[in-house]
Amino acid sequence: MISKVKDSEASIIRGFLNDYTILIVILFLTYLTSLYSYLLFHSIIEIISIVISGGIFIVGWHSRKYMNSSFFLVVGISFLFISIIDLLHTLAYSGMGIFLEFDANLPTQLWIVARYWQALSYLFASMVIKKKIKANYLFVSYIIIILILLTTIFQGFFPVCYIKGSGLTPFKIISEYAIDTILFVTLIVLYKHKDEFAEKIFLLIVISIIATMISELAFTFYISVFGFSNFIGHIFKIIAFFFVYKAIIELGIETPFDLLFRKLKLSEESSIEKANQLEQAYSEFNQMFNASLPLRVISNNGDILRVNETYASLFHLTKEDLIGKKCFDLQLGYEHRCHTEICSRNQILDGKDYYEYELITKFDDGTKIVSLVRSVPHRSANGEVIGLIQNFTNITERKFAQEKIEDMARFPMENPNPTLRVSNNYILLANKVSQYLFLVGEGSNIPKFLQEHIHKAFSENLNLEIELNIKDQIYSLFIVPMKDRGYANIYGMNITARKEAEKSLERFVSTVSHELRTPISVLIMSLDFLDNHSEKVTPGIEKKLQEGIKRNIYLLKELVDDILTLSRIDERKLKLKWDEYNPLKIMGDILTLMEPIGNAKNITFSVDIDKNIKLYGDKTKIDQIFRIFIDNSIKYSKESNKIEIRAINHYKGKYNIEEKDGVLFQIKDYGVGILEEDLPSIFQRFFRSEQVSNIPGTGLGLSIAKELLKIHGGEVWVQSDYDKGSTFSIFLPIIEKRI
Repeated sequence: MISKVKDSEASIIRGFLNDYTILIVILFLTYLTSLYSYLLFHSIIEIISIVISGGIFIVGWHSRKYMNSSFFLVVGISFLFISIIDLLHTLAYSGMGIFLEFDANLPTQLWIVARYWQALSYLFASMVIKKKIKANYLFVSYIIIILILLTTIFQGFFPVCYIKGSGLTPFKIISEYAIDTILFVTLIVLYKHKDEFAEKIFLLIVISIIATMISELAFTFYISVFGFSNFIGHIFKIIAFFFVYKAIIELGIETPFDLLFRKLKLSEESSIEKANQLEQAYSEFNQMFNASLPLRVISNNGDILRVNETYASLFHLTKEDLIGKKCFDLQLGYEHRCHTEICSRNQILDGKDYYEYELITKFDDGTKIVSLVRSVPHRSANGEVIGLIQNFTNITERKFAQEKIEDMARFPMENPNPTLRVSNNYILLANKVSQYLFLVGEGSNIPKFLQEHIHKAFSENLNLEIELNIKDQIYSLFIVPMKDRGYANIYGMNITARKEAEKSLERFVSTVSHELRTPISVLIMSLDFLDNHSEKVTPGIEKKLQEGIKRNIYLLKELVDDILTLSRIDERKLKLKWDEYNPLKIMGDILTLMEPIGNAKNITFSVDIDKNIKLYGDKTKIDQIFRIFIDNSIKYSKESNKIEIRAINHYKGKYNIEEKDGVLFQIKDYGVGILEEDLPSIFQRFFRSEQVSNIPGTGLGLSIAKELLKIHGGEVWVQSDYDKGSTFSIFLPIIEKRI
């Protein structure tokens, strides 16, 4: 065990040393270029910084939707404009021979503008850490500012920074000290907000700013643009950019969850008592997590420590089949790579941040799934690698789509999806679907709406994917330039159904989030009250708060169970155990269980079901169906009401539209009833009438009952008079026993 710990520590140290070894090697090699040509040295240094600046912009821009803090957004956008100014500085440098009408003052002016921009951006970003900045407004503002600055420089209005023969002007020297002052103030502001960052990221940002300050001090001493101080300043600039790269790009991508959940972690560690109070709520959240993306946790010696429900379901196994087993003993797929030298564990222990591979699994019934497995290090609290965390993403449909695209290339004319070949603004080939959709033929002009995209694919030599709405259908078009052959292939796919599914998923997630918000808010407010007003909590208030917490936890559990049931129904993963059952016995068991609830409202039950009626189905699901309807009847009945339950065997009537042989069950109450305008919606998911908003419920019960009835070939109808009661008529056909 000790040796494994040492191996993990050695792996971390190797990864750490590798990064800084690379930095030292780059600096040394760059130094060697200065011995040959200082102009070459300067160009390489600036190109490296420009590339890093571009990377910082990409991370800051694309993470803007997911970050509550605006720090990385401001820094990211700022570095895009810094890279533009640095590029102009590089091109204008003495000896480059590009801006011939300007002397060494131009690159010096551009340099000081870029460093002012960098320092002020750091300061601004540190002051808006807790605020939300609109990215588009910031971007437009920066465009206006850079245009003004460049105009003043190239028109000669900007202060002179360098005089050939005498060196730096007082304005340039004072500016360097002013920039260092701004950066020093930034360090103070950042220190006040250090809890907003992971410790390592904060340290790297601080080192980067300090390196920038040293760089600026070096630039206050040089006389020649090829002097030693200038050389030292550029070296420290690369060091500064390297550390901000480590902080924002590498660690920002590697540990995003540390950034997002850092406050929660600090809050949980602050009070053991508070953590215990939130434990039950976390348990409910954990149940929802189990229904999310497939995931497993593996120790360093290959033991499977934990899997979630979706992982077990993906491979048609149970948690008992998996937990405690060796990952390399599981025959999950014929492209599993655990036994090879590129095993995920070996890759991670060798210092990789993550490792991905595809896993193809075939089942006994002939079905096949393709999973993208992403492995990342599982670390202890002190950063020691103790295993792997693996996410499994089902990419079967994507692989199938890729195979279809390959088929399209082989058989373009017979392809049911649009296929085109274009060159020099003309159509070389168009299959029948393309001719119908785009109204083109061989030899005709390329449609205008495609010309811009084709030009971009050719000019940038990249495969381009675009989406178009054509004839009320959504198509994904893949533009593949073949520059060596002088034409481009365009392959299309109808993704209308997928888009509709994505919209349905978004609506579902939005609805679930809305339904979870109320009970979670009640839990948080109750726990906050207990935490902040303990001296005012009397036994009576404490009892009421505990009852409220318990009631909302049960509501969360009920909601999670209902969502999981509907999810299994939607995914057709609900397994039924068909058997013969006696409706009277099932109804009796339900009424016995619910007797205390009925007695509390002084409700009496009348049951008229022939004991000789026998039906065939899943007894557990039939019990769930009747339980939902009886529970609703009790819940919405008034005090001292009566609930009547009866069954009509071999029913023939208006509720047996297809005239099947079956049984009609009717559950009638004399409760609050249902408004006429609400009747069409009561079987919709999450629907709850405003008339019963004071009665607890998830709004999923009736929709679950209806779905389970459909599986059994049944149907349900409702009749209701508001304030007089409701009658639910449930028809179940007589199904022959399955062998």
